[in-house]
Amino acid sequence: MATAALIHKPHELFSIADGRLLQVYAEMESRFYYVQDRLESIRRIHHRSDIHELLSSLTLEGLHTPCVFQLENQLTSEALLWADTHSPFFLKPNDSNNHNLYLVRDASSLAALYPRLREEAEQAEAQRISEVSTADTDLLHCNGTYLMEQYIPHSVVFKLYAYRGAILHIDFRAPLCLPKAFCHENRRDECTREAMHRKINSQTCPEIQTSITYTPTLAEQHLAQKIAQLIYISSGLSILGIDALRTPFGFHIIDLNYFSGPKKIDWLDLKRLLLSDLPNY
Repeated sequence: MATAALIHKPHELFSIADGRLLQVYAEMESRFYYVQDRLESIRRIHHRSDIHELLSSLTLEGLHTPCVFQLENQLTSEALLWADTHSPFFLKPNDSNNHNLYLVRDASSLAALYPRLREEAEQAEAQRISEVSTADTDLLHCNGTYLMEQYIPHSVVFKLYAYRGAILHIDFRAPLCLPKAFCHENRRDECTREAMHRKINSQTCPEIQTSITYTPTLAEQHLAQKIAQLIYISSGLSILGIDALRTPFGFHIIDLNYFSGPKKIDWLDLKRLLLSDLPNY
């Protein structure tokens, strides 16, 4: 008989791509009388392409998403055209647990960078398949897939931590500024014609991880709350971190993370909310 509650903290469970382990986790849910968020629902925001698809389906004045293009297996002329018309841009692994991303200046820079990344991804995938005999090939496939995401100029980054659509905490970060050579007016200079990119680890980069002091306006607070509520309604996931870029047009939402709250808010406060939601038994 189910007699307890289950709250998943999947971390790299989906990236490991062990089908047997995933099945064990899924079956474990039936042993609990209450499951905060089911594994299958959490899995829907594991791929960055799925996150973008969810976000781009939302309709709210002031809510925006960057333009993206998915790269898979080969660098096509269509991809290069997109890169040429949407530069500069980020090149991100589709696996959201991979935090190494690249800020790429233009199409020529992408053409120089991408073959090396594909080779590295294929080697890593081959090694992982050999090590994990129960590998889920659908999950592994995302490790060699990349998402190009247009760089959005912004003034501040809002890190929203929400429970059931209610914002519990906001952390503010400085904007990630473009290197001078990436700017449009400098791209034709002789000294900046070489292929250019910048590798960034989103978990360790000081520019991204350093908090700043910022006082949001009432309008910003209200819009952020509406966005958090809408994402909760659309995803059904109760414990979410939302990364939002502040621009003159509102917020560009660039990422969703499951169960990121305790990193930035008092765990006891979140625990009280979780316990208050548990049904009586």
